[in-house]
Amino acid sequence: MAQTKEEISAQRKLYREKNHERILEQKRKYREKNREILRQKAREYHHQNKEQISIKHKQWLAENRREQLKKKKEYYENNKEEILAKQKADYESNKGKYKKKSKAYYQNHKDEVLIATKKWANENKEKVKKCKQKIRKRNRINLADSYIKSLIIKHTVLKAQDVPEELIKLKRATIKAQRRIDHEKN
Repeated sequence: MAQTKEEISAQRKLYREKNHERILEQKRKYREKNREILRQKAREYHHQNKEQISIKHKQWLAENRREQLKKKKEYYENNKEEILAKQKADYESNKGKYKKKSKAYYQNHKDEVLIATKKWANENKEKVKKCKQKIRKRNRINLADSYIKSLIIKHTVLKAQDVPEELIKLKRATIKAQRRIDHEKN
């Protein structure tokens, strides 16, 4: 008695369901045994169909964008310290490369960067204030040129670029001497 296509299909499906574990094990053994051959075939297929794969990948990403962003965010939250440590180590070992990139980007997008910076500064006035206070404190402690110039031009009509280098050196020496005297008194 001849079987119909539907009956054959149903039998095959039933067989696969009953022998699911055994089939998986056979597939695993086959993949292990032929690992290099399968890899080579995958490389060849990918090389021959690069454009089609790229198009399909972009379509898939567009369709699944929300899920991918959710997964990335979840992964980042779970591995935050490790990721930040790797990024820091990478930056430390390639500082010059990152500085060149940053400088080139700034040169090509100067107007955009300035607008974004002003916008951020307006939205984060407290952070800007604290940052400026830290810089001023550091400059005051280290007797930076900018700090000394500000002392010299205070209550005058002079501008910072009008102050000669010799005057800055003299003022710095005066402040150091005054600090030493004040320190010895206390």
